[in-house]
Amino acid sequence: MWKIVIIDDDPNLLEGMRESIPWEELEVEWVGEAIDGQEGLLVIDRFQPDIILTDINMPVMNGLDMIGLLRERGFKGKFIILSGYLDFEYARQALRLQVDDYLTKPITIDNLKAVLSRVTAELEKEHLKENEYNVLKDQLKLYEPLVMEEWMKSVVTGNLHHHSDRFKEINGKIEAWSGKLHLLLCVELQNSLSWEPWDKGRNLVRFAVHNVISELAAGMFSDFEYMELHSRRFAVLLHSGARDLERDHFVGLASELKQRIGDCLNHQLKLPAQAELGNVVEDWRLISESFKMMFLNEDADHYKQYTPLRSVKFYHEFADAVRNGREEEAGTIIAGYIDTLDAGLVCHEQTLQIWASELWAIIAYSLYDVGIELERIIPKFTPYEDMTGAGAYTPAALKSWLERTAAGIINNQHLSDNSKHRQMAEFIIRFVHEHYEENITLGLLADEIQISKNYLGQIFRNVTGETFNQYVTRIRMEKAKRMILEGKLYIYEIAEKVGYSNIPYFSSQFKKYIGVNPTDLMRNKE
Repeated sequence: MWKIVIIDDDPNLLEGMRESIPWEELEVEWVGEAIDGQEGLLVIDRFQPDIILTDINMPVMNGLDMIGLLRERGFKGKFIILSGYLDFEYARQALRLQVDDYLTKPITIDNLKAVLSRVTAELEKEHLKENEYNVLKDQLKLYEPLVMEEWMKSVVTGNLHHHSDRFKEINGKIEAWSGKLHLLLCVELQNSLSWEPWDKGRNLVRFAVHNVISELAAGMFSDFEYMELHSRRFAVLLHSGARDLERDHFVGLASELKQRIGDCLNHQLKLPAQAELGNVVEDWRLISESFKMMFLNEDADHYKQYTPLRSVKFYHEFADAVRNGREEEAGTIIAGYIDTLDAGLVCHEQTLQIWASELWAIIAYSLYDVGIELERIIPKFTPYEDMTGAGAYTPAALKSWLERTAAGIINNQHLSDNSKHRQMAEFIIRFVHEHYEENITLGLLADEIQISKNYLGQIFRNVTGETFNQYVTRIRMEKAKRMILEGKLYIYEIAEKVGYSNIPYFSSQFKKYIGVNPTDLMRNKE
């Protein structure tokens, strides 16, 4: 129920309204009354009503002065003025104070009921909006790690306009980078003209590359970020102090890391890989410029001939727009890309084969990351078969083909279905974050969504790359790690708070996911 306070110096009016108005019918509760503005302030501070009915002319403090003071304090409630006569100056002041209605005495019950019904409807609407806003804020908190991950990718690829720098974590990262040197190390797998989508072992490869690069980097640098880019590219962003004497040592360590990563991937894991170092930059905003130049220096003739077409920034912006179904934005990106090409440029079939191979890889990987196989939408990705001309293709023809390709992918039913799948996965993610301490099962969630457990598990794995049980365990272990580092609870208490009654089993799971026993982590913290 909405709470109401009535302020009027006429006790008969107060009593009459209290007794005659059907408050319950209006879903309004009378919580207090006062006979002047000063007393009204005390009553309002005490009860924090949603609606205030007040006279204007009262002793000690009039109604308008009282409303002015409340507005200065940030009071958000609704005001309805009751006045013995309609005065232009009073009405003007009421308008300035954002009063919700102005009634002249004598008032009828029907008029007051109508006004209160309208005001409570407005309150309901505002309350609903506030709830939606709070839910959105909570969701943003859950997805902050994803926002951070995407922002890091955008720093490297130069696609910053898609991401917000309003998150405090991002601002903190930018502040921490101030005054440091930055050097980008990129790794590219299966560097060849042809590209076949990885089979079911794709996630295992990604996991292995992540572990190798992160472990080697951590052994040599205390300040770095690992990220997985679209297609077959991975990156580690290294940071060092800004003193000139450190520069040569910094570059030397980075070169050694590059060599170790290449040796480990190529010889130990048998993954054909090429590692490349960018240029040292002092301003983090120049990292993307370094990235753009890193893979433009291959010696092979087939790479040299399509250099005019190659734009890493375009690849990633285009793939991002396609993945998220933004057809209009994709068109803008295509137009901007074509404008950078020489209008008289003539591309031959072999040039387009190489260029399309890279673009296909990045789009395919981008879509696979959200559970879509590009081959199901476009079996062949060959611009040279889809354009007109006697073996020579112009930027205008390329633009037309890109637009048709983007529309074909974005408007495909698979992409539409994937949007629903992502919503289901987001529901599961949100539920796990809110109920990780409970005995949650995929069957329980499948009943909520009303689809089969096996199908829901498949959808979740396609979207996130993890099984439901793996995700739940990882979230529980991350929450437990945070509690241990806070140092306020015993291990058995933390285990219970993340859903484990068996302490030895909790400890074994913790070591599996975090790398150390919970007791060791607690001792190290101390």
